[in-house]
Amino acid sequence: MDDGNYVRIAGLERLYPSLIRVPEPMSSFPFTAFTSDPDLKVAAWSDLRNRQVSTVAGWKLVEANLKHVARLKLVRDEEALFTLLGKGRTEVVVAGLYTGQEIIRKNGYKDMRALLPPLADPPMYIYLHKRHADLVPRLAQALRQMRHDGTLERLTKAGLSGAKP
Repeated sequence: MDDGNYVRIAGLERLYPSLIRVPEPMSSFPFTAFTSDPDLKVAAWSDLRNRQVSTVAGWKLVEANLKHVARLKLVRDEEALFTLLGKGRTEVVVAGLYTGQEIIRKNGYKDMRALLPPLADPPMYIYLHKRHADLVPRLAQALRQMRHDGTLERLTKAGLSGAKP
C-alpha cells in the first residue's frame, strides 16, 4: 500500500500492522446476495451453506462468512461476479448492494435480483500508512463534521444516484 486505503472493514490493522484506522466510519457497505433463481430466499449467511457462491477475493468479512459453503469461487471484481451469474456458472454472488444494482442495470440483466435485507452492512473505514499517523485525528474530525452537517450523506447519495433500482 502507498499512503492509504479507502472503505475497508474494522480490524485490518491487526492483519497489517503498518496501517492505522481512522476511527470515524466513512460509510457502510451492504454486502448482499444476488441470484437469478426466482425461488431462492436468503436471510442469513447459513442459508448459503449448500449453494455454489461467488464473491470478490480479499473481502475478509465475506470470505470468513462463506468458508462453509458447498462451493466457493473467488474472482477479481464485481463485474466478473455478475458475468458468472449471467452465464449460470454460480448460483449466488455476494457483492455490494449498490454496485451490484448498477452492474445489473448497466448490463441489462433482467432475471437477476438482490436478496434483501443485506447479509451484513458493516461500517467502513479509511486506513492510512503509519507514516501518516499525524493526519488521523484531523481526518477523523473532518469526517465527524461532514457527517454532522450532512455532507457525507449528500456525497453518498450523489455518488449512488445511478446505482439505485
